[in-house]
Amino acid sequence: MDKRELHNNIIYALTEADSVNESINILCECGIYIDKAESFKDVLEKIYEVW
Repeated sequence: MDKRELHNNIIYALTEADSVNESINILCECGIYIDKAESFKDVLEKIYEVW
């Protein structure tokens, strides 16, 4: 996945996904592994590392 596709997928996961599970699955496809118990801040830090 190139950088542009990665960014588009992350943005979609955060803004357009139909559910938390869909967001988590999309982020996992981008190499960002999270679970429902993590705080939003922790998730954003992981996204920042990949971005």
